Amino acid sequence: MLDLFQQEKSEEVKKSAYLLLRYRTEAKVKNILQNYDHWQLFDDIGTLKEESHSLQCQCMVISPDNQTLFTGGNNDTIKVWDLNIGKLKYTQLVKSGSIISLDISLDGKTLVDGSKFVKIKVWEIKSDKIRRRQFIKNQGGVSIIFVALSADGETLFSGTPYHSTKIWNLKTGSCGGFEGDRWAARSYAISQNKQTIVTGMHIINIWDVETRRLKKTLQSRSEVDIIAISPNEKNIIGAFIDKTIKVWDVDSGNIVHTLTGHSDYITSLAISYDGKNLVSASREKTIKIWDLNTATLKKTLHGHSGWVNCIAISPDGEFITSGSNDGTIKIWGVP
Repeated sequence: MLDLFQQEKSEEVKKSAYLLLRYRTEAKVKNILQNYDHWQLFDDIGTLKEESHSLQCQCMVISPDNQTLFTGGNNDTIKVWDLNIGKLKYTQLVKSGSIISLDISLDGKTLVDGSKFVKIKVWEIKSDKIRRRQFIKNQGGVSIIFVALSADGETLFSGTPYHSTKIWNLKTGSCGGFEGDRWAARSYAISQNKQTIVTGMHIINIWDVETRRLKKTLQSRSEVDIIAISPNEKNIIGAFIDKTIKVWDVDSGNIVHTLTGHSDYITSLAISYDGKNLVSASREKTIKIWDLNTATLKKTLHGHSGWVNCIAISPDGEFITSGSNDGTIKIWGVP
């Protein structure tokens, strides 16, 4: 089988051989397979359409155990999906208008949502439902486009367009901010380990969650629409209105790569948990997978018939989920 994998030219046969070998533990097999680009195998392996969001899915997050997908839409609901069988587990009516942002705690026990109608809800995740634990009304009357929980789950971060980040103590209900934060932001991201938050507009600020102090500032020549941070925190990735994606080296502060290829506005960015691949979604109805090390396009995924609004990568790196204006949620993975 290993000889077949190495020598066979047919991609379909090579793909089948890879799938049979991928879980083998022998050193020789591992050494050969580690150089194989398994991302090229990504296919549309499921569509969650029945009882999906009536108009569009706007945000999503995958549980740390890769078993559950939480999605927020413009129909006043959060939907909870069983990824093992590709079926809806239950729907939670939130009465907050459109759900724009979601995050889940590292232990998988707490979910938070941010809505168009300036409300933040904190949910306790149960096997058969999510139970509202806390309600926060943001002051200022602006949509909540970013929510994130700290590593210990005791602190909530929220962001609104053209405002500074707010920090909420979930035990006391008190609200503060990062030390010296006087910058408005239109894009936000939190690191994989939840130790760093990045905010962006004309400049990009990198904040330490624990000390609440500014770590570094990067310069941007135009407003950053969408932002992401690599797991090792060495790269910041930003998407711009000109349909390009730029990659900053945090240490030098320089832009080291510019990725081009999208023909319409970029709506979402996600980075694989090993930090090797960047996934981007756009209004052109496609999803693109990029190699962050070489700054090259690896694959374009087609299948949605409407704008792709949001994407997420599973913690184990085995699949991607995407939500679209076409009313469907798709699962893309190695079959």
